[in-house]
Amino acid sequence: MTDQSNSGRTQTDNLSDTSKFKPMVQWFSPGLLVGTGFQSIIANLFGQYADQRIIQHLADPIFSDASGAEDQALFEKVATRYDYSTEAVGSEPFWVDFTADLGDGFDATYGVCHTIAQNALFGENKPKKADDIAVKDWHGDESLPGGRLLILGGDEIYPYPSPEEYEARFSNPYRLALPEVDHANSGGHGDGCRRDLFAIPGNHDWYDGLTAFQDLFCAADDGAIKREGNCIGGWRTRQHRSYFAIKLPYNWWIWGADIHLNRSLDEGQVAYFNAISQTMGPGDKFILCTAQPSWYYFGTPNEPLARENLHSLIDMPISRGAKLHAIFSGDTHHYARYNESEELGNFNLFTAGGGGAYSHGTYHLRPEIKFPWVGRQLNFLLNRKLVPGSESEEGAQKPKPTDEPAVYPTKQRSKAIAWSSIFMPFRNFSFALAIGLIYLLLTWSFSVISVEYNPNLDKSDLAAKPLENLKEQFKTRGELRKMKPAPVTSSVDSETGEVVAQPVDKQAEEQIIGGWTLDLIDIFRARIASISENASPGAYVLQWLRASGILLRQGMDLLLLGIAASPFSFAILLALWFALISIAQTKLEGTAARISRFTSGTIHFLAHLLGMWLLFCIFLFINFNVIKPWFESYGISRLLGAPLNFWIPSLTAVEMVPLGGIFGGVIFGLYLALGYRFGKVNADWTFSSQRLTRYKCFLRMRF
Repeated sequence: MTDQSNSGRTQTDNLSDTSKFKPMVQWFSPGLLVGTGFQSIIANLFGQYADQRIIQHLADPIFSDASGAEDQALFEKVATRYDYSTEAVGSEPFWVDFTADLGDGFDATYGVCHTIAQNALFGENKPKKADDIAVKDWHGDESLPGGRLLILGGDEIYPYPSPEEYEARFSNPYRLALPEVDHANSGGHGDGCRRDLFAIPGNHDWYDGLTAFQDLFCAADDGAIKREGNCIGGWRTRQHRSYFAIKLPYNWWIWGADIHLNRSLDEGQVAYFNAISQTMGPGDKFILCTAQPSWYYFGTPNEPLARENLHSLIDMPISRGAKLHAIFSGDTHHYARYNESEELGNFNLFTAGGGGAYSHGTYHLRPEIKFPWVGRQLNFLLNRKLVPGSESEEGAQKPKPTDEPAVYPTKQRSKAIAWSSIFMPFRNFSFALAIGLIYLLLTWSFSVISVEYNPNLDKSDLAAKPLENLKEQFKTRGELRKMKPAPVTSSVDSETGEVVAQPVDKQAEEQIIGGWTLDLIDIFRARIASISENASPGAYVLQWLRASGILLRQGMDLLLLGIAASPFSFAILLALWFALISIAQTKLEGTAARISRFTSGTIHFLAHLLGMWLLFCIFLFINFNVIKPWFESYGISRLLGAPLNFWIPSLTAVEMVPLGGIFGGVIFGLYLALGYRFGKVNADWTFSSQRLTRYKCFLRMRF
């Protein structure tokens, strides 16, 4: 990037190289999971000791109890710093845009900011130029002018912040969408930024202690009431702290609060908003923006902190007669509007985190949210979607409420999208490889262990009625083992010195688990081969089920024996079981929640165990009954200097990591989809695994 002061060049000069555009974040990449977890721990551990907001307050103080003339002047300067109240003339509307959760993939982020950057959006019936953007399903003739202000509602960067990541994932898309006007070349004068931008940080912005966010968004110069900030394309930052209070025309305000990883507000921020409240009174209306929807936490263990933060912000202006009309938030990457019209007239709770990050579904959202508010019991309803209605006297369409949920994407669509998580291994291949590696470590460690095992298979398992010629077709290892003489031991006769063989009476026989597995596969094949060609469909299915039951029952016994005989396998298996129980989610509480997590985690664990055993059987069968005979048929007994018996078992590793990863990834994705569909849990994981670039949204407000 070149400096904006260099005439004849703009900030978009070096954005033509599309290879530098960032793709959507792969949230299930093992390296990213570890890195994000580490960043989160560091942010939570040290954030309370290195709170950037305290430094902001000390560098830019405000005294709400200003007594002297100097303090009063400072108070008025800070309190009226972001004043746009005189920009609307007469009844001319003032427009503001809001979006959140944007700094993910370049394409999705650019798609949203390109729409925001338009001078106007139009209804489908309005005549347009070729490059005008029409709003789908909006049939009005009105236009929606671009916002004079753009409010960013948190998480301006993913996965964690740095100047380079902000540049690539946030600044570059916005510069392309609305380039800065080059006044030096065009003969004009003045600021090349046409709109103003304000941002509040989300949890991802806080992972570096807010350092990169502070440099980008809070870079206004000291000493002036209206300070200059950074130009990001055609938008200029104006704020001085990570929170702000903006005065709009017609007695409207927009407040943006910094809740710092969903913790308590700092004293400097509370003092700031209390000072702003002193300039407000009856007739003033305001909207509060926070990075997380605190109302989602009502009724949960996090309710006290969420309620305390809200009251700290709104008690003072409400006590002076101002009215809170809406709370905006991001963090959840969809659009949803809860409306309360009984007690407060028309109070709305918005989430609009569709600024460019992966999309979330809406199926899990509660149909209503109830909580006490300033002495009243409020009931916020989700099923109040607005659609164009009858026309007013001025010709504009009045919206009318419906009984449909006010969400995007729709709940039905969200349920359908959730099933796409079964394709998780193809969208998160490194995560799938990690699953395959776990499968390999387990099967490799137990497959070469010798155990004493008696499968208790009677003659009918190998010699069902139609198997008269089975021995001539092939000799199974299980059958051959039964034909062996009884195991013997030997001793030396003390008188003659001869070796005497003595039979050993034992029902179990020691064998490598891999060999036992091949025996069980042969028994399965024998069972299937025994099915008569004239058998009825019911009998055919029944025999298949019986054969599968043998393989499953005896095979799982063998698998567990092998794992029990291998401390390494047992440790990995126990850790995997504990991990799957730990990540299990539930909407229940207390003992019921623990039982629910244990049950769902155990089912998930058993599904992986069964899948791993199934793959192990398939790979052994193919390697020893297909691949090895093929090489031997050409007289090949060695490959690359090693015997064939070395390479054939080694094929399991080559097969298990990628194919086991895909199979295990499908199991994991199916677990997420089932949990979301039937338990309304796993919402974030279900959709972050899909990295959806569709279903984006932003809000355009008319004051």
